[in-house]
This record gives sequence, C-alpha cells and structure tokens, in this order.
Amino acid sequence: MELGWIITHLLPFLILITVLVFFHELGHFLSARRHGIKVEAFSIGMGPELFGVNDRHGTRWKFCLFPIGGYVKMLGDADAAGTPDQEGFDQLPPEAKDQTLQGKNVWQRMEVVAAGPIANYLLALMILAVLFMTVGQRVPLEDRLGHVIPESPAAQAGVKQGDKILSLEGVEFDTFQEMAKIIRLSAGNPLTLRVERDSKELSFKITPQVKTIKTTSGATIPYGTIGVLQGSESVRRGFFEAWGNAAKFCWNVTAKTFQFVGQMITGQRSTEGLSGPIGIAKVVGDSISGDWSQMFWIMAFLSINLGFINLLPIPMLDGGHLLFYIIEAIRGKPVSEKVQEYSFRVGFFLLIGLMLFTTFNDLSRIKSLGIVFSWLK
Repeated sequence: MELGWIITHLLPFLILITVLVFFHELGHFLSARRHGIKVEAFSIGMGPELFGVNDRHGTRWKFCLFPIGGYVKMLGDADAAGTPDQEGFDQLPPEAKDQTLQGKNVWQRMEVVAAGPIANYLLALMILAVLFMTVGQRVPLEDRLGHVIPESPAAQAGVKQGDKILSLEGVEFDTFQEMAKIIRLSAGNPLTLRVERDSKELSFKITPQVKTIKTTSGATIPYGTIGVLQGSESVRRGFFEAWGNAAKFCWNVTAKTFQFVGQMITGQRSTEGLSGPIGIAKVVGDSISGDWSQMFWIMAFLSINLGFINLLPIPMLDGGHLLFYIIEAIRGKPVSEKVQEYSFRVGFFLLIGLMLFTTFNDLSRIKSLGIVFSWLK
C-alpha cells in the first residue's frame, strides 16, 4: 500500500471512524452513568492500550493499537462485547451489583444498549441540519442534467452538466425518473436527446451502454445507462426547516438501507455492491480531494448506517442485546446463559464473515488484482 494512499485515504477514514465510534460509545456511557452504572473503561480502538487516563469516577479513558471500533466496558461485563459475567456478578456485594448493567431492570438495560445507535442518529441529525443551514440542501431538478460521467455515452456525445432536458425520442417528460426508465429499457438502442444550452437547442444521438446486475439467485438482469445523473441545486434552509428536513433525510436513508438489506436477502439485489473498510476509505479520501463539505455529508451518512447496523438483531451487536432484553420482557425471565453464549459465537463469525466478504469485494475492484480475484471466484 502506497504512503500517499495512506495519507490521503486511510488516515482520513480512520479519523472519521474514530469520531463516529466515539459518539456511539458516548451514548452508551452517558446512559450508563445516568442509571448509576460503573463504567470501567471507555476505549477508542481495540487491542493493547497505547495511552489513557483515569477520571474521578474510576473510568479508564484509553486509545488502543488498532483504530477500528471501540467499546464501553461496564462493571459486570465479561469482555468488551458486553457479554454478561454471571459468575463474577454473583460474587459481587449487593451495593456493587446495583452498579452493574445486570443489576438494572430490563427497561433500563434496553435504554443503555439503544443509546449508542441513538447517539449516531443524533450526530447525523446535527451534521445534516448545520449543512442544510450553511451549505444548503440538494434539491433535485427534473429538467436538468447533473454530473456527466467521463467516457460515458453521454460524455462522448457531447452532453454537459447543466443542460436543460427538452425531450427524449420526441417525448417530453414531467420527471427525470420517467426519462431514466426509458434509458434503462433501451440498452444498445440509439436514442435522440434534445436539450437547451445557452438558449440554443441541441440534439444528440446516444446509444445507452449495456450493463448487467446479478441477483443473489444468479439471475442476470440487463439495463441501459448513458452515464448522467439528475441535476440539482443547493437551497439553504431556515433553522426549524433544516432540523425537520434532516430528520426526514435520516428516516429515508434508514428506510432505503432496510429495503436494500431485504432485497439482498430475498435475492432481488446482488451483494457485489457491498463495500468494506477499503471501499469506504476510498470514498472518504476522494471526497476530501474535492469539496470539504462532502466529508461531512459522508460522515452523516455513515453515522446513520452505523446506528442502523448496530440495531440489527445480530448477537454481539446492540440489536442482539436488545433482542434478548425484549424476549426477557415478554417471558418475564432472562434468556439462558448457554443460549446467549452460543448466540454470541454465531454473531462473531457472522461479523467476521461479513468483514472478509466486503473486503474481498473492495479488493476485487482493484484492477491490478482483477485477474487473481477472477480466478478465485
């Protein structure tokens, strides 16, 4: 890995992840403190400690060797993943048990666990609201073309960003999506696009490039693309409107992510689009080379997704703990230690598998390794 890539891509990515993890764990920390739970360690990063300091409450604030992830370890936890140490809990004196997560009622435990993802959503909400008030919120324009991808059919034909759409194949459209639908269904077939530029009407003959998308069931679906995005403009919002629109944005991203996950599970969408740390680092690094505000857009988006992912009912994640607590609230008694132990093991292997898979996807996109990964596939 080149030193330049580390400085321009990997380092900003690690800084961004550190900020997101800090806010996530801060949510757990503040909620735990609110309920009188003793926090033994607040760690940014994993592995051996590099440096740290103790506060007056006895919490060890520390930075660790591997700057990916982090954790809040509370009294009564067996490890950084928050696995309950039932044997150690039973040996604690009564006054100490009340300072553990296990010593709280199920509703208080649910609040502490949910506070991490909630903190990520609040961070995203704050970033978006400030961006909407300062930089402005991007509003789509139905009759304008946005970014034109270099070397795409549109670029080769002479189409430029900002062109006003007049018609496609003689048909006028009310929305950009209506035009895009025709393009997707016209792969390999020449189309005539009429636009207005500087008060002049121009006509372009464009043949949509044929691309395919694979579903998890192995089916291949062809579609056409000319390599142009919908145009947009920035509109600054007032204080209350900015916060309201930021909340809507968080909701829409969450809903789209939920839909995306559902489509992958049902085989309607391929998993090839999933990215891991390398892919995200590339996006972060590329954003810095352009407009610095893009870094904050990406931070808000990743913060939403970090909160969403942690709410998934996967053991070892916050959502897995929440699932156990919901079952406990319904049954009136905790899930057995053995079930939790095996569940955490399954969750661990699921997370490791997902990380390896997304990293494989990232590396397979690197041209220099294309031959190797094509053979492996």
